[in-house]
Amino acid sequence: MTRIAYVEKRFSNYQFVARGYIANKQTEYKRLGTIVNDARLAGLLDRDYIVDHTWNLRGLAHWDGPEPVVQSAAYGHRTERWADQSHRAEVWIEKDTLVGVISGVCERNDVNCFSCRGYTSQSELWGAAQRMIRYERAGQKPVIIHLGDHDPSGVDMTRDIEDRPPNPAKLTDSRAGGCIREHGQLIEDEIWAWPDADLRDQETRVMERDRTLLRGVADRRDEVSAPVGGDGW
Repeated sequence: MTRIAYVEKRFSNYQFVARGYIANKQTEYKRLGTIVNDARLAGLLDRDYIVDHTWNLRGLAHWDGPEPVVQSAAYGHRTERWADQSHRAEVWIEKDTLVGVISGVCERNDVNCFSCRGYTSQSELWGAAQRMIRYERAGQKPVIIHLGDHDPSGVDMTRDIEDRPPNPAKLTDSRAGGCIREHGQLIEDEIWAWPDADLRDQETRVMERDRTLLRGVADRRDEVSAPVGGDGW
């Protein structure tokens, strides 16, 4: 059996379709799924190469003491760098299975990512519409970067989104078929078409200053704990 390894550790039928390895048919999806399942059971395919985002263990975080808490706060500290921009972008993806493909570039650019899961439910569209309204009330023009299959259903899903939310600004990308091959650069180019770069750089510097402050607190733990009778963290 041929070893199947996806170097980016993101597996999807769509990767194989985009590269021309299999036809875009349900029978091919099922056949590939069987091959991958057998390869995993036989030890030919590293299980870390396949990520299932739909089933995750939930639980409370635990810490060994104050120091890792502060370090985690420094690492996770983010300011709202889109707050003063004239536009507010969101990336919408048609299929939930592809969220892992685009989540990295969205996180890197501090842009929210939303999985439509085909035709978006009425409740989810209502919630999205409320976000668009809040953006507009804050003086921002909302932009939806919608990525879907370039086929009749995919194009109609874009039309459906345009019709149902109340007047959001849209950016429809008909090159969605190429989002797998060039997902990072394509989406990043679209995202960076909207913010003011100088303002974003300024906001980023402020955020990094705050993160440095938090890291400094963690590094000077003995000085911080001494006034409250601590023996250090």
